[in-house]
Parts: sequence; structure tokens; C-alpha cells
Amino acid sequence: GPVEPPPSNFNSARDAAPPRIVVGEALLHYLEASIGGAGSDIEGRWHRGLAQRARRAVVKDEDGQWILDFAGPAVRETFPSMPSLGLYQQAVVFVRASREEFRAAGNAKLFERYSKVARYLDSRSDLWGAG
Repeated sequence: GPVEPPPSNFNSARDAAPPRIVVGEALLHYLEASIGGAGSDIEGRWHRGLAQRARRAVVKDEDGQWILDFAGPAVRETFPSMPSLGLYQQAVVFVRASREEFRAAGNAKLFERYSKVARYLDSRSDLWGAG
């Protein structure tokens, strides 16, 4: 079953810079092993399906880090009844307002972080019906 890795395997806050969840290589290896190693009984098929869905929710970000694709197709498929456009638009409005607050305050570091999140959300707009 799943095992919690020791704290030394967790990514640092530096790696996660923008508001995002960075996924480490250990989790990717675990998911790949779960996809390939699950048994053929009903429990094995169930575990394999969960691992496949989780793996589809992990993508490379623009800086090469593996991240949770929280606005991507795997999440959208997992929660089909989620109110799509309203939730997406709330996130976009929040990110853009935060980005502008940081720009106005002269906080270049946080402005750039929220600009990255805005680009990420913009790249998913069609999926959420906002394109």
C-alpha cells in the first residue's frame, strides 16, 4: 500500500514558487509502479485505475517542474458535476486581482508568481468553457 516518504523527499518551498503543488519523482515512480504492478482482480484493477487517473493529473509546468494539473482534463473528468465556469472564473478573478495588487505594491516576486498562475489558468480556459 501507499507509504509516506520521509520529509527529506519532499520538495522545498523554493521548488514550488508559484501557487502550485509540485510533484516529486518519488510520487511519479509510485504511480507508474501502481499502474504496472496492480493485480488483475477487482481490487488490483481499482488501484490501477486510481493510479492512472492520478498520473494523468500530473504535468510538466513551464519551468520543467512536475505539478498537479488542478485545472486540467483529469481533474475535470474526475468531477464532471463540478460547476465548471463559475469555479474557474472565480479562480481567474482572484489570481488576476492578486497579480495586480502585487504589481501596484511593487512586489515583483509575487507579481511574477501570480502571472505564471494566470498563464496556467489561461491555458485551461477552453476546458472550463471560458475560451
